[in-house]
Amino acid sequence: MLQKKRLKNLSKLQFFFTLGVLTIFAVSVLNMASRMLIVNFKEVGKNNSEFVYRFLEQEMIKDYEYGNVIIENDFVRKYADMPDEMVITFYANYYLKEVSDEVEDVESMAIISYSQPDEYLSSDGSRHTILQDKTYFESHEYYISPFNIDNSEDTIYYVQMPIRMNDKIKGIVSLEVSYQEFEERFINENQYHETGAFQIAGMNGNVLLKSCESLPSTYDIDILHEAIMEHGGVARIDNQYYYANIRNFHSQDLIFIYSQGKTELFEIRSRILLQIVFAYLGVIIVYTILHFLSGVYYSQRILEDTKIVLEETVEAKTEVLKRQIRLDSLTQIYNHAFLVELLDEVLLSDREVTIMMLDIDYFKQINDNYGHPIGDQVLKEVSQLLLESIRTEDSVGRYGGEEFMIILRDTDLQVGYRVAERIRKDINTKTFSEKRIKVTMSIGLARATNETSLELVKKADKKLYESKNNGRNLTTK
Repeated sequence: MLQKKRLKNLSKLQFFFTLGVLTIFAVSVLNMASRMLIVNFKEVGKNNSEFVYRFLEQEMIKDYEYGNVIIENDFVRKYADMPDEMVITFYANYYLKEVSDEVEDVESMAIISYSQPDEYLSSDGSRHTILQDKTYFESHEYYISPFNIDNSEDTIYYVQMPIRMNDKIKGIVSLEVSYQEFEERFINENQYHETGAFQIAGMNGNVLLKSCESLPSTYDIDILHEAIMEHGGVARIDNQYYYANIRNFHSQDLIFIYSQGKTELFEIRSRILLQIVFAYLGVIIVYTILHFLSGVYYSQRILEDTKIVLEETVEAKTEVLKRQIRLDSLTQIYNHAFLVELLDEVLLSDREVTIMMLDIDYFKQINDNYGHPIGDQVLKEVSQLLLESIRTEDSVGRYGGEEFMIILRDTDLQVGYRVAERIRKDINTKTFSEKRIKVTMSIGLARATNETSLELVKKADKKLYESKNNGRNLTTK
């Protein structure tokens, strides 16, 4: 009887000990979930800021291109030089209105002569003024004014570009750009994030652009500064969380703000809490049943099942990690490290191997002329084309920068040369990215003859450099 009582007391002790451990675990999980959610919120805010910054940069580039189109017109240049000539004024004004009707976002366009700055041509009669003197434009291709709020409470800025005649600055083209449709264009078209909202504010706290009309129009700048300087960019105001980040956009400091409601942000934590409550109830019921049935056997089974689930989960996640380690994060083809590993394995076999080193010609010019996002898109599309151009038993990867490597199994140098030429000619016939850029590739080939992987790559690289030195867009074996 005493032994039975002792066993009963021990069982109760184990029961409450289990609940205590579960409570500590639950509190730890909730705290960890809260921290992870804040960290994830901050990361989303950073990515959002970068996305919007690039969005604005691309819009500015389009405005710059519009200005160049206007400047190239002969009547526009002649008007800047001779604003008193009525015929020239008529045709310049007609051209200006024609361009204005075809361009979105630009609210107003104007041609202003330095000789008569108060009498200018405007596409809609709006007021324009020269914002920089000739000295500024002698060393700058354009001027972008700070963001501002006009009388209609729309966010606008001005892009001004010099008009040159015989290497002399005669006037400017002035573009008034508005972002009153920012919500529709940024949120609806890009669909960047299903929840949360985005705003851009000046350093005085006034909101210049926002993705939703219901958002505040001004912020306490001291709170935003405190969040940026002391809390890693994160602040909580009432039931809303904010991530703030100061970035310079063409000589103007702007505050990029990403916000999300507490309910949305901590929805996952609420689900975890509910699951923990169910876990409590489950533990009590299961523990009672196990105790009634003497529980040793069933406890062992549960431990075994849990072990199996954990092993399967770990195995599945390990496979995902292995795949991520093998692939280049941008192009989603094999990366440098895994290519070298593959080549080492192939060279250990008795199979005939030929490798191909490929390099995009003048790739730096693409980045310089179109920007890195377009350059990245070209790399992705070229990678996909290379992947589609080889057999399933062959391998392709990004060796570094704009250089790629293809491993051809059971292939001699002559067959490899024909494959390389087919790929090179195919590249020549294609255009890449939304800019429809034409690119060429230089290729070097090398057949394995008892070299190490490093020696074989150097041999193929040497042939690649011969293609480069002989004029590019060539295959050398």
